[in-house]
Amino acid sequence: MSGRAIVTGLVLLALAVATAACGHAHDADVGTCDGFVTVSLTVSAGPQPEFAWSPGCRMFALTVTEGGAVVWSIRDSALENSLEPTIVYGQLPLGAIEVAAAQELRPGTAYDVTLQWTNCSGGMPLCPALHAGSMTFVQ
Repeated sequence: MSGRAIVTGLVLLALAVATAACGHAHDADVGTCDGFVTVSLTVSAGPQPEFAWSPGCRMFALTVTEGGAVVWSIRDSALENSLEPTIVYGQLPLGAIEVAAAQELRPGTAYDVTLQWTNCSGGMPLCPALHAGSMTFVQ
């Protein structure tokens, strides 16, 4: 084997290790949803509600609004579906970025939570985020 082939192999190995270390750690029980996805959401009570959905497949974005104003919004940093249930309000999941910082939720106030998914892969920036489910909850 030539020196160049060894160096190329080592570079590829280093890239694979780096990708695994920086990539998304997925729960083995969470899958992907194929085709147009509709999920049922549940929200736990408390100062930091937890958002879960069924079927428990990976999503692209989660947004919480109050009267149409965004109070928290996150999405996958690679523009793919990697957000897994359950997500805690204000806590950024692995592999996600915050689009809008979490604001304090007020008791007795109605909020809407929306999940979106994308059918694109590889970080294609022009792919639409598609509605997967939403619900209203009172803090």
